[in-house]
Amino acid sequence: MSKHGRGSPAGGGRKPGDGPQPGDSTQPGDSTQPGDSTQPGDSTQPGDSTQPGVGRPGRTHPALGPALRRAWVGYQRRLDQEMAVAGFPDRGFPDGRVLRLCARPDGVTASEIGRELGMTRQGAGKIVADLHDRGYVTLGSVPGDARQKVITLTPRARDYLAAQRAAARQIEQEIRERVGDEALGSLFTLLEALGAEEDQPRMRDYLRRALRLSDDTGPA
Repeated sequence: MSKHGRGSPAGGGRKPGDGPQPGDSTQPGDSTQPGDSTQPGDSTQPGDSTQPGVGRPGRTHPALGPALRRAWVGYQRRLDQEMAVAGFPDRGFPDGRVLRLCARPDGVTASEIGRELGMTRQGAGKIVADLHDRGYVTLGSVPGDARQKVITLTPRARDYLAAQRAAARQIEQEIRERVGDEALGSLFTLLEALGAEEDQPRMRDYLRRALRLSDDTGPA
């Protein structure tokens, strides 16, 4: 009979079903246990913002910045869907903003649109030309200035803006019904806290600085 005793393999080997033994690379208390699908060396590490709850004890949601970006994209996609149902599947950026500018009683010029959007008259002119081709604006002459055109809305553009307002109200109502008044109120409190700085720039100015755009280049 072996000096190691009956049934005990030589060299201290383990039997089937034995747990981790002293000297194993995975120690008791390690978050990665034998059989886990995530092994040391995986590209996803603790602290990744894409993994809810990872690296932050008790956290069950992603970090604030990524959550806000996802929410913005989700809201825009909902608007796209609602507008398509209303008969405007060609909604794009910055259609709504430009059409609201053109809703002024006397219309606007491409230069005025460019100043509002923080881009050149030429850049604004391209946006206006696209809206004109799609039937949203009309171009009229400006007395004494052959280079400028006064831009006004067509009936389709007014329907577009009405549909967009209705879509925004519909989305907000659906969110309110889903999460409740209290949660929605907390969301607005958060957004106001983030945007409450007195010297906070307009989005166009912030993007211009962040993207290091020159004065004659419009935002991407």
